[in-house]
Amino acid sequence: MPPRLYTFINKGSCQQPGPAAYAMNDKVDTQSATGASGWSFYRSAPITMPDLLSGNYSVVVRTSPDDGNVDIFCGDIAQATR
Repeated sequence: MPPRLYTFINKGSCQQPGPAAYAMNDKVDTQSATGASGWSFYRSAPITMPDLLSGNYSVVVRTSPDDGNVDIFCGDIAQATR
C-alpha cells in the first residue's frame, strides 16, 4: 500500500505558518534500505539547499484527505548553529 502521507515545504515557521511553497507529492521515490530490512521513502523539491536554508521555511507532514488532512509533523528549516 502506498504511503498515505503528504509532505509540503511551507513559507513561514511552524509558529507562524504561511502558504505551501512546494508540494512534494507528485512523485514518491522508494529504494531498498542498504544494510537494513525494509524500504526508505524520499521526496524532493526544486530548490537549492542554500536557498532553502536562507529563507524562512518549514516542512509539514500531513495525513491524507481520507484520514482528515491532519498535520502530524512540522519542523522549521534552519541552518544549524554551533
